[in-house]
Amino acid sequence: MDKDFLGYPLEIQKIAFKRQISVQVHLNSTIKVTAGKLVTQKQILSFLENHKSWIEEIQHNNQKLRRQYPIKKFIEGEEFPYLGNGL
Repeated sequence: MDKDFLGYPLEIQKIAFKRQISVQVHLNSTIKVTAGKLVTQKQILSFLENHKSWIEEIQHNNQKLRRQYPIKKFIEGEEFPYLGNGL
């Protein structure tokens, strides 16, 4: 049941006996929703729509972090800060 929401990857996990819906926004832009087995996809999408502004704010902050701290590739000549020095 993997889809996308607002153009970001959406991962839905159903857990038995879970009473509420929870959402996590990961640094790699993935949105993970955890819900009970009886929760419908329509209820999940409604929940996401209700929290749309929060999700967009977190995604925006994550984009800034990814630009500020790019993934290191460990290639020759790449600089790493050490004790506040470098870069």
